[in-house]
Amino acid sequence: MPYLRQGSAMGQILKAFISYRRRDAYVSFKNGEADNSLVIGLQGALRKAGFNEVFLDTGNIEISEDYKTKIYDAVSDADLVVAVVGNRWLDILREKEKSGEYDILLDEIKIALDREKEIVPLLVDGASMPNESDLPESIRPFHDRNAQSTKSADFEQKIVGPMARIAGKITWRRQRASWWFRAYLIVACLAWYFCAIQPHIVGFLEFGPKSWGAMAAIWSGFFIWPIFFLPLALFALRPPILSIIESVTSTSRFHDKIVYLTPLIFGTILAGLAIAIELGGQETPWSIHPALPDCPRASSATRFQPLSHYNAAPDAAFTQDFGDQFWMKDSCWPNVFYYLTVPLYSASASSEYLARRPAIAHSFNSMLRDGGAPHSMVFYPYVISFSVLIWLLGTGVVMSIFYVMVQIRRPDDFSILRLPSERAYIYLTYTFITMMIWVPFRINTDYFKYLYSCTDSPACHSVDPKLYFVDMVLAVSLLICYSFLSLGLVVKYKRWALALLGALAVTVALLGALLIYKYRVQLAGISDTWQFSVGLSIPIILLMLALGYAFDPSITRFDGVEKDD
Repeated sequence: MPYLRQGSAMGQILKAFISYRRRDAYVSFKNGEADNSLVIGLQGALRKAGFNEVFLDTGNIEISEDYKTKIYDAVSDADLVVAVVGNRWLDILREKEKSGEYDILLDEIKIALDREKEIVPLLVDGASMPNESDLPESIRPFHDRNAQSTKSADFEQKIVGPMARIAGKITWRRQRASWWFRAYLIVACLAWYFCAIQPHIVGFLEFGPKSWGAMAAIWSGFFIWPIFFLPLALFALRPPILSIIESVTSTSRFHDKIVYLTPLIFGTILAGLAIAIELGGQETPWSIHPALPDCPRASSATRFQPLSHYNAAPDAAFTQDFGDQFWMKDSCWPNVFYYLTVPLYSASASSEYLARRPAIAHSFNSMLRDGGAPHSMVFYPYVISFSVLIWLLGTGVVMSIFYVMVQIRRPDDFSILRLPSERAYIYLTYTFITMMIWVPFRINTDYFKYLYSCTDSPACHSVDPKLYFVDMVLAVSLLICYSFLSLGLVVKYKRWALALLGALAVTVALLGALLIYKYRVQLAGISDTWQFSVGLSIPIILLMLALGYAFDPSITRFDGVEKDD
């Protein structure tokens, strides 16, 4: 790997933290004042090695500042922690432990270990690495870090080279992470465009603003949900996906590469199966565009006649109720859909309408079922949108299993890394909360699908459970994955607050789905407009943004890395 010596050359600011004991063997005293020339020299050597900012408590803490907080923040922000170990390092640790005196150095190392920082024990003047059994339990992993030995007389010349290699490694790692981040950002923006924007542009041009606006509102799970909530899901999936990609590109072992790639591979397989099933199923009113008589691309086929004359000679009551509706004035596809559904859920279905409807509904459903009509232009953006959404869902499901069963390892020494998995748990939990909001949108659509598929008008207010089966399976799958992740947050990482907050959000989403199902008839009259879907989405997205703040690991405090009071 090509190491880049200077972090600043790449526009990167590298930070180092020096941890040392003021009474260690390498510190001499003159007139009662400590001679810190070694650590000051180390500070200069680290700067020469490429670290732009080097924290040293002799010059970086001002009078009256809370030094514990200052050191906590400095270690948390550092790219490298150099722990200077002299011949009295362990003796002083034992003395303070025995007397119960607070030892800031233990906190420094513990924070660095918990944050999985690059740590270099610097053994000065023949000092040896403490045995694991001699260390407090909280910092025992410190024993496993590869140490660098040096002498206080000439350490500056010998230390610059090794530290420069570490600086180059960190810079290279950052640069590679930046490349992957930019690539993901581009792909995420394209995914949002193809899922949330392009279908509306095509639908608006193909079916007209009124017809498409109502159709998009009714199928809000596919055409409204992505506008507001897909960015949240894409944001939350970024750390788990990039962590996998980083692991794949960092490890040299082929077996590990295959293991890390498992979520992406199986997510793609699941998405492919779902797409094949979806494309082989029944068409929807907006996925085809048959050429009806007296419409653009007119046809004389007799099987289109009932669909193109659905509003011929309506009775006076029906005309009074619906005569000014766009689907009564324009008989072109797919406006017959509104004729079959609106009168039923608006409780304005006259006896004459109910007598004429079965023949039109039968012809309409035959058109969707037989697949003889050409696909609409909206169909192709929908296939892309559906593929992206299902891939994200499938990959999220597999990743939830992956991070429960597989541990991410450091490529240098194959030690287990906790933070990537913990961040993945948090972000995936938030992803599944976002995906759970998809369920109420889809449940609302199911009722409209039932209405137009029902040919026996008097019985069309009952429920066909088969239409809700797919979304019930979706809800159960999301709930199972969320439960595993939430359990992991509690058992592995003690994140009780996040688990309870997430459980509340999921409960609200499922309760919303049940309420939509229970009051489907009453809601149908207002949920068929895009204004309703957008108006409902805005407060939900604001709540999700607030929830996202709580689920952001960079803001949320890590348990076990708390500052002593």
